Amino acid sequence: MDVLVEEQIWAIAMVLFGAFILNTCSRWERAEKEIASDPRNRFGKKNTEKTKPKSTRGNIMTTAGFLLCAGGMVLFLMHVKL
Repeated sequence: MDVLVEEQIWAIAMVLFGAFILNTCSRWERAEKEIASDPRNRFGKKNTEKTKPKSTRGNIMTTAGFLLCAGGMVLFLMHVKL
């Protein structure tokens, strides 16, 4: 394989940054779910208050991470010499 071109290096960086965003979002949501599932935090609350609504931050981070990963993969494959 020849040396990577500049666009492929940027593509690798995009994939790694997208994976970092997805991993961070996953850790934050797992921590929030753990706190919400603790019985001490649910005592005396109504059923409507027990369900956690989906966060806008999580949706934005997931979308951005996915688009960075997918865009990086496409950019990398665009510059592969056959």
